[in-house]
Amino acid sequence: MKLRIQDDSIRLRLRHSEVEKLAKTGRLVSSIHFGDRILEYSLELVTDLASERADFVGDSIRILVPYGEGLEWCLGPQISLSSSGASPTILIEKDFVRSAVEEPDDYDRFENARTGRKPPPPPAKLISLS
Repeated sequence: MKLRIQDDSIRLRLRHSEVEKLAKTGRLVSSIHFGDRILEYSLELVTDLASERADFVGDSIRILVPYGEGLEWCLGPQISLSSSGASPTILIEKDFVRSAVEEPDDYDRFENARTGRKPPPPPAKLISLS
């Protein structure tokens, strides 16, 4: 899960496997290590929540999304999910295959409908003979 913070906005970009995990578990967590300190950030689908919001407590940023809205986004064709007036503003997007430059993790991205580029098949897993 990629995190981008600029001024009063937060943007998360999720790969295909992360969207699947969010749909199954209702929560994704990532972290950034700064020596002996860790900044944790999470995306959570929450029941009884009226609209998207971000909380910053201690060393943790929590992006909260209403459960039904978040699940619909995970399972449907919708590209992004955004806050309506929250501060900071929130934008959550599905991560697409790049238009021109191939990346090693493109297999875990969504098809780019604008360019027609589809993700390649995942790399073959190494088989252990022991």
